[in-house]
Amino acid sequence: MLSKNEVIIENCFNKYKDTITYEYADKLKIEAAGRTIKPDFTVQNIVTGREFYWEHLGMMAKTSYREKWEKKLKGYLDDGFVLHDGATWEDDKVLIVTEENPNGGINSMAINELVRKVILEE
Repeated sequence: MLSKNEVIIENCFNKYKDTITYEYADKLKIEAAGRTIKPDFTVQNIVTGREFYWEHLGMMAKTSYREKWEKKLKGYLDDGFVLHDGATWEDDKVLIVTEENPNGGINSMAINELVRKVILEE
């Protein structure tokens, strides 16, 4: 089920539906951790064929949520994923991570900019 902030992210994707496709909570096998996870979004740039995995963090102030996320992030990193802010065009396992503002919202303009910069490579 989409959270309100995931709907905002999805709306950003829909602006570029001629250039990107996406799946919500699609299964992904993490070899290093020996388990299957569900990234919030799996996004593909249709033009380049590159795939990106997007996690939106919603309740980081909650200890159990934060600990679960840290375990999930370790699985990504151990499996060779690179965080988007350190990725190059050669990286094929790129993880985009966004987080709610302290008030629970997100900046849709910043999300749109991230889509354009990282996924659309503008």
